Amino acid sequence: MSAAISAHAVAKVYGNRRPALDSVSFDVPPNTVVGLIGANGAGKSTLLSIAVDLVRPTSGSVLIDGRRYGDRPNPARSIGVSLTSMRPPSAIAADRFLGLLARQIGVGPIEVDRALDRTGLDRDRAERIGTFSTGMRQRLLLAAALLGDPQLLILDEPASGLDPIGIRWLRDLIDEHRAAGGTTLISSHHLDELARVADRLVILHDGRLAADDTLAGIQGVHADLESAVLGWLTRE
Repeated sequence: MSAAISAHAVAKVYGNRRPALDSVSFDVPPNTVVGLIGANGAGKSTLLSIAVDLVRPTSGSVLIDGRRYGDRPNPARSIGVSLTSMRPPSAIAADRFLGLLARQIGVGPIEVDRALDRTGLDRDRAERIGTFSTGMRQRLLLAAALLGDPQLLILDEPASGLDPIGIRWLRDLIDEHRAAGGTTLISSHHLDELARVADRLVILHDGRLAADDTLAGIQGVHADLESAVLGWLTRE
């Protein structure tokens, strides 16, 4: 079975600084949830930005179903993306923002309504994005990622700003996506949260791959890693 996402020896160096990523390789199997774990600055966001062609790697590649993201004619129809670097415009209403995106990727108002309903924003659809809380903006980015009913989700810190109810909702959303045959690559610096939904965990530490295993495998085999790395991942 081919990988839904395959990162091969991905490296990224900015100027003369320490590498943001240093030869990182891992696969995301289809119909799984893979958690990308690491402290702030570990390289998670850089890796996801490379995956969707927002950042060019110094070397290596990230392929989605064997192709680069940008080589697809309409990637948002099959790949839903929510990155921390995304900033929706504050002056327009949520439904107008999603409507503009929908037309761009070739879906209609029904998909906009469905995305707003799935993310709990239906009652706030006419409100300007600038009035949204951090959690509501996070839900809006997830609504945008869901517009094309994608098979693959790439989510960067999607729980950031969500309250406990929102975090449970997000967990259910990811579980439902997997149950429908979808695949998710999701980043976080909170191991305890991702451990509840992820089939596998990919741990980055200082830009390098520290582990790629199930939670049980990491805890059972990488005892030194668990004490040296997993401890600070669970801190707030």
